[in-house]
Amino acid sequence: MAAGSGNFEYHLKKRVKSIDAVDLSDDMVASMKSEFKGTNVNVLKADIRNTGLKTGKYDVVLLIMSLHHVSDAESCIREVHRLLRRGGEFILIDRLSKNKFLNRIYDKTGGDIKDKGKGHHFRKRKDIEKQARKYFIINK
Repeated sequence: MAAGSGNFEYHLKKRVKSIDAVDLSDDMVASMKSEFKGTNVNVLKADIRNTGLKTGKYDVVLLIMSLHHVSDAESCIREVHRLLRRGGEFILIDRLSKNKFLNRIYDKTGGDIKDKGKGHHFRKRKDIEKQARKYFIINK
């Protein structure tokens, strides 16, 4: 989900049966369609909060360096939960989990922060974990 340029898909395509790479950007989707033409990577344009993909289809859903761009993180996490088959894995990698400076800001503000001009939405780490715990077991 939120595949961007398809960097992770490029490295994973030889290791898995198939990949559905989802992104909302017309430019990213066009670039990936060109890059992955004739491969096992299916490129789709969709919003990661409501992809329209089949419920319970996926063994693994990756969300890498994208959650901080989403204003409604819970809807994204809910969508991941819907997409995964029973026993499937959600792999979330985002700068929110390791950035001590941002975590201090979250803790001091007590709420959401939206930076000016870049569209990043920052949330307190514990709030994202609380939302995710509704659907997943959190491994640290």
